[in-house]
This record gives sequence, structure tokens and C-alpha cells, in this order.
Amino acid sequence: MIEVKLEPYEIEMASQVANKRYVENIKMKKKFGHGYKGSEERTLSLGILGAMGEVAYCKAKNVFFNGSYSDTYNRYDKADVGNDIEIRTQQKKYNNSLIIRPIEKKAKYVLVTYEGEHTYTIQGWYPYFVKLEDKYLTDFGLDRPKCWSIPIKNLYNIYDI
Repeated sequence: MIEVKLEPYEIEMASQVANKRYVENIKMKKKFGHGYKGSEERTLSLGILGAMGEVAYCKAKNVFFNGSYSDTYNRYDKADVGNDIEIRTQQKKYNNSLIIRPIEKKAKYVLVTYEGEHTYTIQGWYPYFVKLEDKYLTDFGLDRPKCWSIPIKNLYNIYDI
């Protein structure tokens, strides 16, 4: 694990990127997928949290944050970081797990948790290049498509990515 605290300018940068992504998604009439039914406020909040997780990962690993989004009205399919790293950010809770959906791009998926007070923990990563083990497959008892939920204890060491 790597713990990172974001500075005000990093928070501002991530928030601006998240807002651009949100507006471009509105223009494309694109919503969160996979059966997500959250409010507009929650959607925007999750987008900001996600962008901050990307910034935290980049700061922790000392790599470039490109702040990517699509303004060409089509699906953006480049990786969050580098050529093949996807960041998944969640609010810290007792049972965090890395969520990977079957239709997602093949990549290395990283779990980042928000701890509060502008602090993030880079928990670990998991490769998604081939079908994942069925033991991780779940719908959490929700009316949403199944996904793989990989517990933190089963993630690869973040220093090995």
C-alpha cells in the first residue's frame, strides 16, 4: 500500500477534469453504465472522487496525469494512466474490493481508497488480460450485471506494477 495526501492544487486539477468529463458525457447523452441508478449529484461526486484517485495514483508512482476526457462525442477508450492502467477509486469502507466488469478493457486495474482529509491509499492491482476466476463473480444482490469483486487481500503488491 501507498498512502498519498493531495494538495489543494491537485484537488483543483482533479475536480476540473471530472467536471469536463461530466459535461462531455451530458453532451454525448452518456450516463454511468452497468445499471447504475444514482442521482446526478452522486454521479458528479463519484466522478470527482475517481479523478482524485487517478491524481493520487500518479503522485504515488511519480507518473504523468494526463487528465484525459473525450470532447469528440465518442467513446474514450484510452487508459487512465499510461498505456494499460485503469484506476478504480472508492470511499474507504470495511469491505472494499476491486470491481472489474466483464465488458471492460483489458488492463491492469488499480484500487485506490479515499481515507478522508484528502488522503488516498493505493491498495494494490490486479491484471485483467484473460477471464478472471468465477469465485470473484457477483452482483452484490443488486439489480445490476455481474462483475468480479476482488478483495484487497488478493490484490497484487502496488510496487510490482
